[in-house]
Amino acid sequence: MEATAHFCPECGTNQGVKVVYIDRNDKPVGLIVLCVLTICGSLFTIGRAIIYELFAAITEDEGIATRGLIYILTSVGTIIGAVLMISRKLIGLYIYSVSQVIYIITLVIAIYTHNSETGFVPRNGLADMSGIMIFYFGLPALIFLGVYWLKDIRKYLY
Repeated sequence: MEATAHFCPECGTNQGVKVVYIDRNDKPVGLIVLCVLTICGSLFTIGRAIIYELFAAITEDEGIATRGLIYILTSVGTIIGAVLMISRKLIGLYIYSVSQVIYIITLVIAIYTHNSETGFVPRNGLADMSGIMIFYFGLPALIFLGVYWLKDIRKYLY
């Protein structure tokens, strides 16, 4: 055989083909970092929800109490999903995703009902506060949801 050929001169195997294997046993550092941040954020949301529950008990507002309960339940679901994803279970991604979608919908409904009860007027303090709430609570949830579904993260889950 010629020296320019892509075959091994001794055994005749094709040396020009590159086979790429995805090693699922390597450490998924990105996934683990996302999951740890998710757990921290969910614990923060549970703390925020407990404050809602305390405020609801003082004001006897059932809407705030319901919202706080939904935030607690979705945060627990998010933590369960993150722990399962650390264990590299794909079902964890689905549990996380459902919990986050419910959380985001609840956040949007809470902001809408709060503004409609108070007479939403653009440029007043409540409108600005609603924008801040969406920015600080909703945007990270959307970003994390999108990042978890990236192929580079999902490849570690099975």
